[in-house]
Amino acid sequence: MEILSLTIITPTVEDDGVVTWRVLLGKGSMIHVSLNDCEYYVRWLFDRPERASGIDLEVVIAHIPYAELASAFEKVTGYPARYIDTSLEGLLADHVWGSC
Repeated sequence: MEILSLTIITPTVEDDGVVTWRVLLGKGSMIHVSLNDCEYYVRWLFDRPERASGIDLEVVIAHIPYAELASAFEKVTGYPARYIDTSLEGLLADHVWGSC
């Protein structure tokens, strides 16, 4: 979930005061996992390489549609929020590297 801050998918507060996620996602969802949730398991892997070799580490992930993310944000914080599906060109134009 930490990817939501300081990345291309970080929400902005637009002129109308609405917290807005502009993401190239359509009606799809993005997979998120909290790094804090992984911490214990990663530590276990490094502390026990002889037992961890070759095993699959399964962690809890969430497939999050951003329309639901905006709705949950609004419900929890009380601030208006929305998700706007954005083209790649539109997404890049709103960021520093879009002018490269």
